[in-house]
Amino acid sequence: GETFYSRQSGNWNDNNTWSFTPTGPAVGAGVFPGVDDIVIIQQHILAMAPLDNTYKLIAADVNESKSITARDIADLRKLILGITSELSIKKSWVFVESNYKFSDPTQPWSYSDVIKVDNLKSDISENNFVAVKLGDINGNAKANQLATVASRSYAEATLQVGETKFQNGEEIILPLNLNG
Repeated sequence: GETFYSRQSGNWNDNNTWSFTPTGPAVGAGVFPGVDDIVIIQQHILAMAPLDNTYKLIAADVNESKSITARDIADLRKLILGITSELSIKKSWVFVESNYKFSDPTQPWSYSDVIKVDNLKSDISENNFVAVKLGDINGNAKANQLATVASRSYAEATLQVGETKFQNGEEIILPLNLNG
């Protein structure tokens, strides 16, 4: 295999295709949906108030069965009541490529969670993901429900990657640090 090194400036040139796939915490990490989310899913299933947003549909499918059923409600109830500490699929977040065009927004199950970049030579900041908290239909799940959250701004920040050696074709996980 071939080893890649950046120049001293941190810049590099290569002709490979890079795939970026974000991951979230495997478990809720203190972020839990509420009973009102269960009611919203129930109303959707009964066609009383269908979900009006593609990302809400993705969030409601908490077992990733490619449908929204009573099983999703049962899984959420177990999580909220503390019967289980995580969803059955062992993750609590999914990430959707922000520019992904859904062929049928009412059936968004085959979304793209990978961004591929050919010839990584320049800024790729236009590539983004939408983070979807599974089970949080109304968007009000609270991180660490007892803690207070500090106000944040949308100021610019820099993501930095530590020095990493890898071989051509090798799958790697790069630790990213946010500075700013």
